[in-house]
Amino acid sequence: MLLMLNSQRATRLAPGLALILSMMILGCSSAGAGPAYPRSMVEPVSVVKHSDDTLMLRYRVPQESGFYSGGVDYERVGDDLRVVIARCKVGSVCEPMAKSLVLLDEKWQAEVRLPGDARRVVVIHSDGEAQAYP
Repeated sequence: MLLMLNSQRATRLAPGLALILSMMILGCSSAGAGPAYPRSMVEPVSVVKHSDDTLMLRYRVPQESGFYSGGVDYERVGDDLRVVIARCKVGSVCEPMAKSLVLLDEKWQAEVRLPGDARRVVVIHSDGEAQAYP
């Protein structure tokens, strides 16, 4: 009987625990863990052709005390690049695939270089995705 009560309690608590854990993961993601920033926190996002083999992506780095963005992770899907802006915890190891190349300017913008042979660049945010190039 006691085992059955514990099993029923665990069954009721499991969905809530899963929700709490998923919110913690999204809120504290690091490079490679998936999209962490909503679109509004990193806009404007722009991508321009830098050279024949390089694209330049710029985005606004949110001002946070416990986290920073040191670059982006990306995945090639066919001829497209799907990009996720990395959110790294201050003091932890964070190795985004494409690291920021410039110091933050007065607009708090970061710049990264991406492979230039992509037909499209799509930035994946925690609240959706947006084509950034062309």
